[in-house]
Amino acid sequence: MRELGTEAAATAIDGAIATLKRKYDDTILIGGPPCQAYSLVGRVRSRGKVGYIPEEDARHYLFREYIRVLDKLRPAAFVMENVKGMLSSTVESRLVFEMLMEDLSSLGTGHEHHYELRAVRVENGKASLRDATQPSDFIVRAEAFGVPQRRHRVIIVGIRSDIAGQATDVEIAVSGMVRTVRDVIETMPALRSGISRGLDDAAAWRGEVLDAAKLLAGISKGKDNRALRKAFLSVSERLKDNTPTVRAATRLADLWKLEADVRGQSPEARAAARQAISVPIVAELFALWQQTLPRISGKSKLAEAIRYAIARRDIFERFLTDGLIELDSNIVERAIRPQTITRKNSLFAGSDGGGRTWATIATLLQTCKMNNVDPTAWLTQTLERIANQWPSAKIDALMPWNYTP
Repeated sequence: MRELGTEAAATAIDGAIATLKRKYDDTILIGGPPCQAYSLVGRVRSRGKVGYIPEEDARHYLFREYIRVLDKLRPAAFVMENVKGMLSSTVESRLVFEMLMEDLSSLGTGHEHHYELRAVRVENGKASLRDATQPSDFIVRAEAFGVPQRRHRVIIVGIRSDIAGQATDVEIAVSGMVRTVRDVIETMPALRSGISRGLDDAAAWRGEVLDAAKLLAGISKGKDNRALRKAFLSVSERLKDNTPTVRAATRLADLWKLEADVRGQSPEARAAARQAISVPIVAELFALWQQTLPRISGKSKLAEAIRYAIARRDIFERFLTDGLIELDSNIVERAIRPQTITRKNSLFAGSDGGGRTWATIATLLQTCKMNNVDPTAWLTQTLERIANQWPSAKIDALMPWNYTP
């Protein structure tokens, strides 16, 4: 294996170039110079070395070997890729990227053709090659092409000037859909850990570890193993009491406790209490769910519930600022239970009009119950008043909440 930048590597590369030029009229070069010296991680590591001097690190100048290869091969086009850190890396008090662009722009000096440098742009669902106005234009984001990874790279496309016109206005469609790893691999057969015969999910793993900790604690009962037994019991207790499900259930219970305390108060008072107590609880819950989701099976019921909550966070949090909104739908569900129980009977309402009449009457009767009014007494009084030509201007007085015996 020859190290790039050495005479042996240059000789081997020149031989390969000569072979390619004999076999093919045109070539395309894809790749780029090594990136260890330009990456943010690589620069941090280098700064940690005693006596490190960037100008004496040959890796900073390997892009010139890449330029030499381009000049010797003269491909029809090249695609140069490197890390984003190249845009900010400096040597000799100059940006490496600035030096690279100067060298790329000078390619072709003394030859018939030079290279036109383009950036990959994604706009309106289409990818195309465009002139760059700033260095960041050369950054390509993998997720914009449906790759389930936020990998960003500097990509420069060079097209030899004699054929560059053929790339003008060329576009390819890209879906633009953001894909997750789950989207890509969920159709693959599930892999089993072999721990159990049942479903392998986070809960199953936790249970296995809990059982193992208890078993080891039981084995380590001797006096000499007191510290070891204590450690195993500590693991067992933490797994039992600090699971995300237990923590979430505890905090959810705190939300409902507050709702019970403020029920019957004015909307303003309920909203104020929620702002003071419920807001931090809700924030803690969503943070917990965000942390838990990557650590559990994506196909588990818990993951399904967490994704459902996160996707509807804005809707869920409305009750925090509006005191008229209930935390849950229990009141509504209790109110419609009679209709739910007799839903089969509603299939025989007789007609659409009959169904609407049924719904109207049911709504009025349930409104009476919600206002602690006897439905029979209210309906009797209201029908008598209507029969006696009750004035339409006073229709509000007939509403259940205004009923007086």
